[in-house]
Amino acid sequence: MFNCFQVNASEVCNQSNKDLSKANNKKIKNNTNMNEMIEAFFRNLSVSSKRNCRLRFLLLLRDEDYKKCFWSRKDMICYRKSQFPGQLIIERFSEVDTLPYNIEGPTLPRTLYIMLPKEKLFIPSDNFTIRYIDSKLQELKNIFVTLQAKSIKVRKVYSTEDSKRIGAEGGTSFSDGIHSVFEVDDLQLSRTSIINEMTFGEPLHNISLEYVSNNSNSGYTYYYLGKEFEWQNIIQRRLKDNMLSDKYTYRNTEQKLFTSKLINTLKLLDLNIEYDWKKLMNLEIHYEIEYYPFRPLKKLDLDVDDIFLQYKTDNE
Repeated sequence: MFNCFQVNASEVCNQSNKDLSKANNKKIKNNTNMNEMIEAFFRNLSVSSKRNCRLRFLLLLRDEDYKKCFWSRKDMICYRKSQFPGQLIIERFSEVDTLPYNIEGPTLPRTLYIMLPKEKLFIPSDNFTIRYIDSKLQELKNIFVTLQAKSIKVRKVYSTEDSKRIGAEGGTSFSDGIHSVFEVDDLQLSRTSIINEMTFGEPLHNISLEYVSNNSNSGYTYYYLGKEFEWQNIIQRRLKDNMLSDKYTYRNTEQKLFTSKLINTLKLLDLNIEYDWKKLMNLEIHYEIEYYPFRPLKKLDLDVDDIFLQYKTDNE
């Protein structure tokens, strides 16, 4: 009787090991399928192959700006070309109709334009920072939509510093007539918060991870995604962990393109150069995203705990 019990115990142990091995193999298979679907999602996206791109600046000068006495206005600008963080292009305003560039709005002479790298569009420098950020965040929103967002709540926070000069005059009774003027900066920090929410209709059919992975190519080209690793992590969390909600904060870390000295010098040359970087240097945009649930994947196997529970039930 003891031997019979020993044999039965041995068979139970062998069967249990087989079930465990089978479960582990199929779990590996599940993980492999998951990784393949995530890879398919990224593979199907249309991501720009341009990893680095020099900024381009455009100036349209009047014909008189080319005339020389000792130095022409064009010469004095060219002398400072190296201070531009990219390629400076100088053209004649009189030839604007024949130039091979896309320029937004009515073109103006002696105005500095900067090209948006994704759109290949020259825009006035006073709108470049906000338009560049909008271009990036439009791409981010498209990622949320591709991942089947249900709603996107956006809160924009602007922090600006208002500097006021406070002056006070003081005199002394000394015979040398010393007169002093004291001025200090009164810095006041103001914060502006703007909240809006976007909602998206429920899909007409139940969505699955396979569907999203195989249909991520909507003809939209992602220019910034290749360098935005936090955005890639958002995609990973949604696909791998099947997250139904997520949060993300965008902080403006764009570098200042021009020094104050260069801006003042160009203004002395009667150029229209304004730059909006300072207005947006403390910009934060907070996202709260809710997603539609994925249709459950086909359950290929029972997990380890289920195997033990089933085995125990069968042998009671």
